[in-house]
Amino acid sequence: MGSQLFAAGGAWASSVPTSAAGAPPRGPTISILSTTDLHGHIESLPRIGGLAANVRRARRADGGGVLLVDAGDAFQGELASNLNEGARVVDAMNAIGYSAAAIGNHEFDFGPVGPVSIPRPGDDPRGALKARAAQAKYPVLAANLIELGTGQPSHARNIQPSAIVEVAGVRVGLIGLLTLETTQSVLASVFAGLGLTPLEDAIAREARLLRARGATVVVVVAHAGGGCTRFDNPDDLSSCRQDDEIFKVVRSLPPNTVDAVVAGHAHDRIAHRVAGVPVIEAGKSGETLGRVDLYVDPVSHRVVGSKVFPLETRTTLTYEGAPVVDDPEASRIAAQAIATAAKLRQRPLGVTLNGPIVRGRGTESALGNLVADLMRKARPQADVALTHAGGLRADLPAGPLVYGALYEVYPRDSNFALATLTAGQLESALAENVAGPSGLLISLSGIRARAECREGALSVRLYRQDGRPFAATDSLVVATNTLLAGGARGPLAGARWAVEDGPPVRDELARVLEGAGGVIDASAQTLVDPRRPRFEIPGPAPVSCKPAAHAAAP
Repeated sequence: MGSQLFAAGGAWASSVPTSAAGAPPRGPTISILSTTDLHGHIESLPRIGGLAANVRRARRADGGGVLLVDAGDAFQGELASNLNEGARVVDAMNAIGYSAAAIGNHEFDFGPVGPVSIPRPGDDPRGALKARAAQAKYPVLAANLIELGTGQPSHARNIQPSAIVEVAGVRVGLIGLLTLETTQSVLASVFAGLGLTPLEDAIAREARLLRARGATVVVVVAHAGGGCTRFDNPDDLSSCRQDDEIFKVVRSLPPNTVDAVVAGHAHDRIAHRVAGVPVIEAGKSGETLGRVDLYVDPVSHRVVGSKVFPLETRTTLTYEGAPVVDDPEASRIAAQAIATAAKLRQRPLGVTLNGPIVRGRGTESALGNLVADLMRKARPQADVALTHAGGLRADLPAGPLVYGALYEVYPRDSNFALATLTAGQLESALAENVAGPSGLLISLSGIRARAECREGALSVRLYRQDGRPFAATDSLVVATNTLLAGGARGPLAGARWAVEDGPPVRDELARVLEGAGGVIDASAQTLVDPRRPRFEIPGPAPVSCKPAAHAAAP
């Protein structure tokens, strides 16, 4: 696609209606640029700023304007950001001129201000998020986040359901949204007192309010998403997972409710029109920049057409006819944050991997099993250790292992949690995990489990390492992390967990590795033995035991 970030022309020609003379209406162009799921990758922001600067230059020349927005999960995940609870990422976003950001589920991960992510008496459970919102020079949005006591949208300093910004003389309403999956991934004690309403209901309410306040353009910035695999025609949705959250939400809206949607959360890409609405999702980690241009009528200031741009990497050197120059202030902020983290990142852990150890989702994985084994070694009083595929965010590379690589695998500052469960309770929890919609399998250490369909229902049996089954009443001490133990919902939420107030699980894993030394054999059957799996399931998760529907005979 050449040296430019975005390719134009072909199927990507705009949907602008033409006048009788064949020319598009002579109104301002509003370019909406988007990032999502940066997850603390502050090194991406200087180039994003350079790209945005080139688009702003082009819009100034033609009388238009630019909105740069983020669809959530901006500052949790990388050491350079986590060490300061996202403050340096917000500094860089301020420097390159973001117009708004949605709250993502991982914006809650830091919990209170300070090193402990679990609220203690007197803590504000969402203190770190509120501090980042107050620091931001752009509005932080979440229209479907409500206070349970009142049923009204949640507010804090600079956190609001929606906002109006003026761009090129046009009043643009911005609505922020959170995925409904948030309640499954945020620690219950951090999310206490909050709830979520359906996304489409919040959009309808806020769109009415915004238009009543004079907004002629309405844009949704949603930490909810989907994904597509082909980008050669924005109106061809055949490669898109159309049952994903954002597609269903957009299709449910009455015509002309919104003019564009910026999506996120799925770590995937969209550059399409859904029911006539431009929808863009820019992947993750700042690797790509989403863009849609809205063409606005010069009199009514309403949208009369759009152009959706395909996604391209941020490594381009020229864009909009000019060299791309990284934003100098964002570069300075990023360099300082990365330098601060570098010494800790390079700390050797004293072990070498003779090959990469990789994650899985719906099947047993080497990395999941290794982490579960290390957790059980860190807490030898536990009979069983459990970890969750969704909490493992990267693979481990081959070679000498350093702390930074482990950090990328396990960036959340979750703590150990222990509880005594009966085998029957654990079997029920594992059955719920296998059948649950996330498709993220729990990894086990200390026991084996077999899931199977019986009479249309999924059941799980637990076995000792020697193959003997547990009785349903047998007691087991179970160790896991606070995310799996304390989610607002989830397979283990009902147990009485003793939550540790100490080093996070990741640092305890590092301690075990430093004490072990030697070489970890990535090919060893102790990690994944296909002949004797730790968690045997009838196909990848999620598993359904309902009989498949048969087509009617012709």
